[in-house]
Amino acid sequence: MQSKGKKRRRIRPRAKIGTTICAFIVSLLLLFGVCVVIAGLAFSNKLLANKPDLVVEDLKAPDSTIIYDSEGNVLTELGLYLRENIEYKDMPNCLIDAFLAVEDSRFFEHPGFDVPRFTKAIIENLKSGSFAQGGSTITMQLIKNTYFSIDDGENSTLAASEGMSGVQRKLQEIVLALQLDLNKEMSKQEIIASYINKVNFGDNIRGVEKASEYYFGKSASELNLAESAFLAGIINAPTTYNPYNNMYKNYSDYLDPESDYLVNAQNRKDEVLYLMHYHGYITDTEYELAKSVRVENLLSGISVNFEETNSDYQQYIDVVINEIIEATGLNPYSNSMKVYTNMEPKMQDIVNDIQNEEEYTGISFTSDLEQDAIVILNNQTGAVIAIGGGRGDVESSRMFNRATDSYINPGSSIKPVLDYALAFEKLKWSTGHVITDQPVWLYGGDILIQNSENKYFGDVTLTQALADSLNTCAVKTLVAVVDEIGEDACIDYLNSIGFDFDYEDFDLQFAIGGHNCLVTPMQLAGAHATLINDGMYIKPHTIEHIEFIGGKEDYVADTEGTRVLSSSAAFQTAYLEYTNIYGGYSNSMSILKRDYPVYAKTGTSDYGDAGKPYGIPYGARKSGTLVAQTNKYTVCTWLGFDKLEEGAYFTSSEYDQNTKGKICKFLLDQLDENETDYNPSEFIKTPDTITQVTHILGAYPYAYPSGGYETITGYIDEEYLENNPLVDVSEVYARLETKYVSGNIESLDVSRSGNVVSILAYAPFGRSDGVEDFSAVNYEGKVASAIGRSYFPHYNYVGDFISTAQCTVSIGDNVVSNSEIPVNQTVNIAIPEDTSATVCVNGYCAIAY
Repeated sequence: MQSKGKKRRRIRPRAKIGTTICAFIVSLLLLFGVCVVIAGLAFSNKLLANKPDLVVEDLKAPDSTIIYDSEGNVLTELGLYLRENIEYKDMPNCLIDAFLAVEDSRFFEHPGFDVPRFTKAIIENLKSGSFAQGGSTITMQLIKNTYFSIDDGENSTLAASEGMSGVQRKLQEIVLALQLDLNKEMSKQEIIASYINKVNFGDNIRGVEKASEYYFGKSASELNLAESAFLAGIINAPTTYNPYNNMYKNYSDYLDPESDYLVNAQNRKDEVLYLMHYHGYITDTEYELAKSVRVENLLSGISVNFEETNSDYQQYIDVVINEIIEATGLNPYSNSMKVYTNMEPKMQDIVNDIQNEEEYTGISFTSDLEQDAIVILNNQTGAVIAIGGGRGDVESSRMFNRATDSYINPGSSIKPVLDYALAFEKLKWSTGHVITDQPVWLYGGDILIQNSENKYFGDVTLTQALADSLNTCAVKTLVAVVDEIGEDACIDYLNSIGFDFDYEDFDLQFAIGGHNCLVTPMQLAGAHATLINDGMYIKPHTIEHIEFIGGKEDYVADTEGTRVLSSSAAFQTAYLEYTNIYGGYSNSMSILKRDYPVYAKTGTSDYGDAGKPYGIPYGARKSGTLVAQTNKYTVCTWLGFDKLEEGAYFTSSEYDQNTKGKICKFLLDQLDENETDYNPSEFIKTPDTITQVTHILGAYPYAYPSGGYETITGYIDEEYLENNPLVDVSEVYARLETKYVSGNIESLDVSRSGNVVSILAYAPFGRSDGVEDFSAVNYEGKVASAIGRSYFPHYNYVGDFISTAQCTVSIGDNVVSNSEIPVNQTVNIAIPEDTSATVCVNGYCAIAY
């Protein structure tokens, strides 16, 4: 045993050698460590090379954008209704505790960077290969939200979270957070207050003060524990945890209709309370009581209690905000500016009162489903002075604005600016031009264009065609225009007057504002203003000018515009709109008649058979539009329904109340009373390029008066008339086609009402009695029958004509009537009631049941 012990002692020299080896290894490791540190420092310096410069002012919310009305009064401060900064001292302890529990429980202890928290998070990040996991302190999040994750609407950017970009961003955040905290550039209280004032609380709400108003209808200083927990939780996923999204999820492109946002909010609130309890901020009792509170019982309702502007002008302001972004590319929420608008508060108040059915306006709507849109603009400058975006909630921010966001079928209100304006511009028609009102088969016979109630007049002047809103005449006019310039040129023109169509959108039903012809009321108002403004299109605008804080050059709206129509064509079209009211026609526009010139056009759209599943009758009206103008102002009013649902239509009696006419009349009265520097009594100026011409009614090419033919005087482009003087009527006859007639009736229509049978026998005509057959036949042989007046022969007729025909009316074997009747006009014959009658005319027979 002794000898073994001695042998063990002998190993000491070897131990000395082992120590030397260990020392050598340690030295190598130290050297390697130094190299790693040096390399790490070099790598870190590279990652920090483009680190942002820390500027304390950057960490605070920007100054408000101030919006003024036309009189220089402050409408709103965008920063106040999106973000109203409050100080730390005004934040209740429970709110601070909630944010600390969720985001950074050791906030008041660490120097801007929490090593234990970050170490735990980085391990998880290394496992996943991402740097998106937690570990950030409140100070680091404030840095990130300021320099790396920019909240600027559509221009927002997300902080890098993957790969080396994520590492670089995180390292820069740490360094800046340490700099901010250790250098005492901001106090802990200022840092957390800036963070809570800056973060996103859902929708377009930034900062806790407005979030508190948005969700609870109170100041943040009044928040209780449950409310504080809710707000501290929502910032993690503002869309997912916003309970108001339950109201919109079925109508939104970005919300999940399957998600229950209220349940999400409840669960998240309870998670925050758990963390507050876990970290010792609240007691067991406080935790249980706050957890038992339902989120739906906390909410006050956005539409009732939250007003971003604290004003009645939100509908107008919403349009201003969108226009700022479109015109400047800048977000007014994050870029400071002074915005001077064209809004006239008196007229805006009146528009609001109309939508609210205030008694003094005399306006009432047919149902709660009925909606409206109103635009009032200055023709001469394009300035929009008032906007009605829809009934109901007119005060909450960024609501659907029907004046600018709703694409509607304008119906016949498109006819002046498209069909007739281009006819005057490209075909150089006279306002005394005659067009034939008859059924029209589009594209050879796929679509039949008819007038309301299937009535046709035959030859009509352009003034009657527009005043009676004859669809067939509008379509025939556009067909003639397209034959001259092509479809693409029509789209180019429409877009030049403010619309936004694609070439593939176009079809001939644009002539009557149907099918793919979808426009906003604002666009429609701007297009019509062009007619009164000498053919100069000025884009409607709510902004007069913008002053930028920081030296950027001011923005000034265009009030000069661009010529899109000749002075002649604009004047001629406006003249037609004037005769709509003052030409002696009976229509819904006559309500606008007064002792000074007014120009107007209506439009109507219907559902066809689309409303049948909702109990809506075939052809029931879904909307009506009226554009009324004076020499200075355009008033565009739309009434209709947002979607197909039960009751969403106008009955005939409701539509005949002419609410749109009453609204426009009332607004014209108010413009008279409230607007200064306004003299509506003057007719728009007749341009030097226009002259009057008297020519034979219905003859084309235009013929000078002769031979006792009826004449008409109209406005025409002077240069065109000089180059294309009136012709002799014989030249018009020489150009007429030859048409052969059979000398007999060609068809028979009979109908029964009570004890009266109505009989209409058709025969081809081209005679001096001024009646003609204007039936139309498609490629399948389907006939759309019509007769009407003929101001001037349409054909050189060859053959025998008849003016009367033998008509026999029988009941069974008994002849009730046997007589000659005139053809091409309706004859009524009495028969006994409750019987059927057989009517025969020149071999054609039909039964009247």
